[in-house]
Amino acid sequence: PDLVTICPDAYSAADGSHALVICTEWDEFQNLDYQRIYHKMLKPAFIFDGRLLLNHQQLLDIGFKVETIGKRLSRNHSKVVRTHANSSS
Repeated sequence: PDLVTICPDAYSAADGSHALVICTEWDEFQNLDYQRIYHKMLKPAFIFDGRLLLNHQQLLDIGFKVETIGKRLSRNHSKVVRTHANSSS
């Protein structure tokens, strides 16, 4: 079986998928129509933003489940909470 499928664009890659993983800082990923992508994906639809590139609140408002590295999202997914690894209490 084929383990990798080459797609011509992000929209066709998202079609029928459960998750979208962004691990690059390429500008093209900032300018995608994430509402369109959400409608193509299976639900629940997940996005992992490994580069803190995207507007997480906008993605949450669309309906995505969002995970990141370096920024903690509130559990109720109504707002984004910025955290610092070396903050002192």
